[in-house]
Amino acid sequence: MKPIYEYKPKRKNKTALLLTAATALASATLLAVAWTLDPTVKNLCLLFGALFLEISVLLAGRYLLRDYFYALFDSDGSVDFVVVEQKGKKRSVVCRIAVSDVRTLVASKKERDAFAEGESMRNYDYCMDIGAEGAKYLCLIEDGKRVSVKFTPNERMTELLNALIHPSEANGEASDGGVAQE
Repeated sequence: MKPIYEYKPKRKNKTALLLTAATALASATLLAVAWTLDPTVKNLCLLFGALFLEISVLLAGRYLLRDYFYALFDSDGSVDFVVVEQKGKKRSVVCRIAVSDVRTLVASKKERDAFAEGESMRNYDYCMDIGAEGAKYLCLIEDGKRVSVKFTPNERMTELLNALIHPSEANGEASDGGVAQE
């Protein structure tokens, strides 16, 4: 199955790298210093050292050791949005959505929250950066639950998705009986 379009974003900010390095350094410092301190303070330093080490490992595993690819596939006449996660040489499909199920594509958290209409929402983040610039949200309803998928498409993928989600608008037609407005 050949993709209609695929895109692999590049890492743009160093926030994850800096946070990982800072928490690893804090952990190493606390664990090294703990052995020279009074037993009461020693246990506290060991606890926080282990906590910072865990945070460092989680940040590295989530943001530094994973890459994401986004693709649009033609699947028996319908189009699927697919997110592929790559860890080292291993690739796995982590998200597959029929574009026909997508209600809207929005560019802000505020618009995403408006889609929730006060209900709880499942949120999935497939961005490679912390606080990714240009992130978009695919919003849909799956099994009666509202769902958002955060990802960082380029302009071309955004255009393609908008055309697939709102075909009448992409063809220059208005949604009010076909009468174009100025």
